[in-house]
Amino acid sequence: MKVNLFSMLLPAVVAVNVLSPLVQSPVILQQPSMVSQASSLTATAEDFITQLAEQQFADAAQGYGVGAQDVTDRTLRQNWNDIVAESGAFQRIISSQVVSQQPLGGEAIVTVECQFEGSNRELFVVLSGTQVVSFSPVE
Repeated sequence: MKVNLFSMLLPAVVAVNVLSPLVQSPVILQQPSMVSQASSLTATAEDFITQLAEQQFADAAQGYGVGAQDVTDRTLRQNWNDIVAESGAFQRIISSQVVSQQPLGGEAIVTVECQFEGSNRELFVVLSGTQVVSFSPVE
């Protein structure tokens, strides 16, 4: 009887020891994916701001989503020049972070902190997937 009890408990002990790490591993596997997705979003937002800073307004306008037909290189130039007029010449990007994100490729809001000659400014860049749908200074 002792042998039968042992042989019945052994698979249960093995199963608990083997399955416990497997049950926890999906959480661990999701974290790098979320980090890489966030870094992809911040990279897209930073690239967009860099295009504006380098006066590449036509390229920046091409990065806009299809729902933004009224956004042209001219409107981007005007908006950027307004920011520069208020804050001074663009110096560099300090940091960026995803502050809001909807699941499954929905919209994400990235703040990009920039150093200008006169002051630091945060800019909102709203993304839908990998396309910019809007940007504005944080007021």
